[in-house]
Amino acid sequence: MQSSYDKFSSEFSASRQNLWPELLEFKKYLKDGIKILDLGCGNGRLISLLKDYEIDYIGSDISNSLLNYAKKQEKGKIKGFEFIEGDMTRIDFEKESLDIVFMIASFHHLENKKKRIELLKKMNNWLKKDGLLIMTNWNLWEKRNFKKYFKCLFDCSMPKTFKDFIIPFKNNKGESLGKRFYHSFIMIEIEKLMKKTGFQIVENKYSDKKKNIITITSKI
Repeated sequence: MQSSYDKFSSEFSASRQNLWPELLEFKKYLKDGIKILDLGCGNGRLISLLKDYEIDYIGSDISNSLLNYAKKQEKGKIKGFEFIEGDMTRIDFEKESLDIVFMIASFHHLENKKKRIELLKKMNNWLKKDGLLIMTNWNLWEKRNFKKYFKCLFDCSMPKTFKDFIIPFKNNKGESLGKRFYHSFIMIEIEKLMKKTGFQIVENKYSDKKKNIITITSKI
């Protein structure tokens, strides 16, 4: 995964310049003085949502090339501005040291249930009491993704479970620059994972155009 994102980091970053409208909803959870982890931060586009607040920000991603783009983002009022390169399943933080963990289109890259549960338990440990885990996951069950779904079923190079996809990242010429793994969540599956790992659901819904599943949870 790391080498893939490093390979097409410039094209990927260019495609991730603007905030999705649903991300603007998260402003109601922001305030001065909190500490935020942006896990799977990519090129740091979420920073444009956070820069009006005096917060401590940590961005972490597996791709060093994408982190270089993130470091160039305008930090505004952000006080602490730190970046960590690493696999999201291997990094660690102090217990109850974070107020919010954001996972914007990153959780669905984990390859199996065991890794998902282990990471959720770790994030629960990192968060302060009543801390928030806020994530978005692609809704791969929407109509536009059906072709990808059937290709995954019949292509022997693809994963064998019906909820998993390998989706290529293509440039504007239609050329494949690398492959990425995605797990196709449904809302009830996310709810069960959260309840199993010490979170309670605040919101779990589709975005307006159903491209994403938006999940907001708090640590119990």
